[in-house]
Amino acid sequence: PTGVPQQELEGVVDFVEPLGSDTIIHVKIGNKLLLAKIPGTVKVDYGSRIKILVDLTHLHVFEKETTKAIF
Repeated sequence: PTGVPQQELEGVVDFVEPLGSDTIIHVKIGNKLLLAKIPGTVKVDYGSRIKILVDLTHLHVFEKETTKAIF
């Protein structure tokens, strides 16, 4: 949507976790790992290269070792 801060990211699907109405996908972007929740109706294949448009107002970042929220 217009006016919403967004960022396009590209990576490779490392793991797909179907949870019924939602699916969690693990995406490797360089040496980082991004987890994204997508609708369960969207099919994503392990190993596929995908682009994700991130709504930065809904982005949450956590410290890997402690799982503490960074922002």
